[in-house]
Amino acid sequence: MVFPFYGSIDTDACTEGKSAGCFDSIIFENDSILHPFAPICNKSSLHIVKAMNFMLNYNELNDFIRMSGDAPPKKISVESRLYNMRSNKHNTALPPDYIPYQLRTRITQIDPKLDVFWQQHLHEIFTRITPQERKNIAEQLLTPNNIFWNSDKKVFEYRDSLNLSFSQICANIPAKFKNFKSMAKKVQASLEDLDIERDALKIADYLEQTLHTIAEFDTEDDLELQIQKQRFRRAFIYVAGDIIRHKRELILPETARKLSSDEVKVFINEVFLKYQVLGYWFKTMRQRQLKEFHQPLIREYLASVQKSLQLEVVPASGYIFIIAPMAEYSADLFTIRRFLLEDLLFDRTLLLNGIALPTANLDNPTPAFEDAFKRQIQCIVTLEGMVRPTVMDFVEKLNDYHEDHLLPLLFGPFILKESLENEITNRLKKYEQRLCYGILEPLAQTMRRLPNSPEEFDYLYISMRQLMGSIVSTFQDFQTQPAIANSPASAKRQAAILFAQLVAYTALLEKRRSDIFAKMDDYEWKENHKKTYTWINYARSVAKKYIKDYVQRHDAVVKQEALVKKPENFFDKIFKNKKKQIDALNEKKKALRKIQYAAHMKLLYLPDEIKAQTVNMEFDTQMVGDGTMRTYAFPSGDNGISALPSTFSLPENRLQFDLRAFARQFGISPDGKSSGRDDDEDDDE
Repeated sequence: MVFPFYGSIDTDACTEGKSAGCFDSIIFENDSILHPFAPICNKSSLHIVKAMNFMLNYNELNDFIRMSGDAPPKKISVESRLYNMRSNKHNTALPPDYIPYQLRTRITQIDPKLDVFWQQHLHEIFTRITPQERKNIAEQLLTPNNIFWNSDKKVFEYRDSLNLSFSQICANIPAKFKNFKSMAKKVQASLEDLDIERDALKIADYLEQTLHTIAEFDTEDDLELQIQKQRFRRAFIYVAGDIIRHKRELILPETARKLSSDEVKVFINEVFLKYQVLGYWFKTMRQRQLKEFHQPLIREYLASVQKSLQLEVVPASGYIFIIAPMAEYSADLFTIRRFLLEDLLFDRTLLLNGIALPTANLDNPTPAFEDAFKRQIQCIVTLEGMVRPTVMDFVEKLNDYHEDHLLPLLFGPFILKESLENEITNRLKKYEQRLCYGILEPLAQTMRRLPNSPEEFDYLYISMRQLMGSIVSTFQDFQTQPAIANSPASAKRQAAILFAQLVAYTALLEKRRSDIFAKMDDYEWKENHKKTYTWINYARSVAKKYIKDYVQRHDAVVKQEALVKKPENFFDKIFKNKKKQIDALNEKKKALRKIQYAAHMKLLYLPDEIKAQTVNMEFDTQMVGDGTMRTYAFPSGDNGISALPSTFSLPENRLQFDLRAFARQFGISPDGKSSGRDDDEDDDE
C-alpha cells in the first residue's frame, strides 16, 4: 500500500488495525485526462496525536538530540526528499548555534495548532540533519514555541503554555466591550454547527463569513478593543482548525480534479487558516525554491510556468497546492470556496483556481499523471495576458537579487569583530541600503517607463506583493536567530523597527495600488507623489495649531511651579498666598493638559483621507503590541516606492505625549513655524 503523505506503511499492520496510517480503499482512475492526477486514496484514518502537557528536561533533550542515531533505519518520506536539503558539513567558521536558512525557514512555518501532520513532517526533517542542528532547532525554535520531544513515546508534542479554552477567551473579554462580547458569544455558539457540518462548501462559507464578520467589527480606533479583537480572531482560527483536523470524510462538490477529504482538510488548515494567522509573512515557494526539487515535474516544468503565470505554490502536509493569482484589490487569494469550485465554459473549457498535487506521486510519476498535471496547469485561470518578456525578466531580476544578495546578508553567521550590537546595527543598515538599491529604487524607475498595459501593471503588482511577502517572512526568520534574540534591547528594537517598515511597505503597496500600478504621465505621477506627504503635512498642521499655545502655557506652568517652591513669608501666611499659588498652578496645568489632549486626539483619530495614505500598524496589520503605543507608517521616496516608509509612535496614554518632541520631529519650531520647507512644496523630489 502506498502512503500518500509519508512513504510506505505496513499493510499487515493495517489489516490488524495497528497502524494510524491505514487506508480503507484505493481507487485508481485511468479513464480520464484528469483522473490519473486524482489522489490514489479516498479514505483515511489518519489522526494527529493530541498534544500533551509535557516539559522537556535535560535528559529528554539529550535523547531528543540523538534520537535518529539510536533508532533503527527507516524509509525517508517522500516529503523530506522533495528538497535538496543538505546539512552543512562541519565548518569551523560557523558558530555552533548556526542554523542554515533553508532549514530555519521550514521549521518556523510549522504550526502545531493548524498543521494536520506536523509531527511526521518535523520528525522527517530531524532524520536528515546533524545532531548539532537538532540541538540548535530544539533550543532556538521548538522550545520557545512549546514543542517538545517525548522520549518515551518517541514523538513530538505541543504544550500550550496558556492552555486557555476558546470559551475562557470569550469569557475574558471585558464587559465594557458589550457589543464585541455579544458577537463573540454568537461565534462561540456557532462552533457547534461547524462541529457537525460535513459539507465542504458550507464549511467554507461558515469560515469565510465568520472571519469576515470579525474583521468588519468596528473597533472605533480603540487600541484595547483592537487587541481583544485580534486575540479573539486568532483563537477562533485555532479552534476551527482543530475541528477541521479531526473531521472524517467531507461531502465534496463534484469536480474534474476528484478532490479528496484529506486534500480539502489540509488546504483549509495549512493554507486558508494559516494564511489568516500569518498574513504578510505566510510563506509560498518562488521559482528559485522550485528549482531545488529533485523531481523534474517540479524543478523544470512547474518552475518554468510559474514565471509567466505567477502561480502561488504552497507546500503542505503531503501536498503541494498551486493557486492561481488574483488581481482584485484586497481579495483573499486562498479562499476555500475559490479552491473547491471549477468553471466549465460553453466550449467545454475547464477553468481552475487551484490544484492539489499529492507529493507521494512525485518520485515515480506515470506519464498519465504528468500529462494530467500539465493539463490542469493549462486550465488555471491566470492574468498572463500580453505581458512582455522584458517585464517578466525585470521581476525575475528582483527575485534573484533577493536570493543572491539580501538572504546571504541576513543569514550569514555573526562573526564578531566588534560588539554584537554594532554588528547587528551594521548588518541592518547594509540590508536596508541594499534593499533600496537593488529592489525599491529599480522598481520606482521601472514603473515610469516599462509597463504599458493593464496586464503588465497587474503583473508587477502581484509580483511585488509576492516578493515583499518573501522579504517579510525571511526577515521574521532572521529575528529568530540567537544573535538577535540575545542581543541588547537597542539592537532588538532596531530589528523590530526595520521589520515594521517592511510590513508597512507591503501594506502601503496595497493601499496605494491605484497611485502606483497604473499608467500615468509625469503630471499624474507628481500628483500621486504629493499624496505621500499627506501624513507629514497633517502632522505638521497639528503641531502648528497647538505648539505655540502649548509652549506659552508650559512656560507659565514652569514659572508658577518656581513661585510655589519659594518659601512662604509672613504676609504669604497671613493672606494664604501659597494656597492661591497652588490653585493657580493647578489651573495652568489643567489648561496645558487640555491643549496636550486636543493634539493627542487629532493624532489618535485620523480623518479618512489621512488613513488612506497611512498605515496604522496596530489596525491595518497584525502587528499588535502591548497596547501602550500605536505606530503610524507613511510613504517615503519617489511616489512612496523607492524607500521604506517612515514611522511615528504615539503613546496611548495622552499624559505621556510629548508635544514639543512631536513638533520637533516634524520640523515645527516652538513658535509654530516650519523650520524648513513643507514636503509637498517640491514636486521634483
